[in-house]
Amino acid sequence: MLNNLLWFPTNMSLINGSWIFSSNKNEFSLFNPLNGAILTTIAVSSLNDTNEAVLSEKSVLKGTWGTMAAVDGGRVHISYHKSTT
Repeated sequence: MLNNLLWFPTNMSLINGSWIFSSNKNEFSLFNPLNGAILTTIAVSSLNDTNEAVLSEKSVLKGTWGTMAAVDGGRVHISYHKSTT
């Protein structure tokens, strides 16, 4: 399954720094077109989940992250990725 190759859960959403399941519990399956096998399941966020994520991001942009140069933000992402794998 594809999840074994990824550092993040595809059946969850990252909202406000935490991986959460969709409040509506909806997911859809991603299939391999070659053989029809399920590759992974992907979270389908609700409108409330989306609104929460947008509000969270707006508040983050008011802090240090919002004034950070793109290259520095990229370094933070790479560092986070390395720490989780």
